[in-house]
Amino acid sequence: MKAPPPTARVDPARASVYLAKAERFLKSAKRVLGSGGEDEEDSAAVLAIHAAITACDSLTVHYLGVRSTSPRHMEVLPLVDRLPTPQREQLKKHLRDLVSRKNVVEYEDRLLPRGDAAAMVKIAERVVEAARTTSRGKPS
Repeated sequence: MKAPPPTARVDPARASVYLAKAERFLKSAKRVLGSGGEDEEDSAAVLAIHAAITACDSLTVHYLGVRSTSPRHMEVLPLVDRLPTPQREQLKKHLRDLVSRKNVVEYEDRLLPRGDAAAMVKIAERVVEAARTTSRGKPS
């Protein structure tokens, strides 16, 4: 049996702090992307990835009172599986999509294909919106 991913307990009232961070990452990603330079795409992509990860932290803190502490970002998926929201599968799909590109963006010896950053920012926007909706107390 596989051990559950490491987590830290967090007061659910702190979910708004994670949401604020996610909003800031997303805002910065949009601003960087909007600057128009193709040399900015990698920066926008990294910010989009972190916006989505932090938005997921907001959701898991809100609903479960924990956040993932694993350095492997995909290990948040078992926590997302436990969220009482019909968006669960879509959130996992979005996170997989973004995190799968993280190595290309940050570590590999190739550039992100032109246009990928814009798509990544749109995906991050959907994840942040799910967290935003939850924080307003509306059904997610």
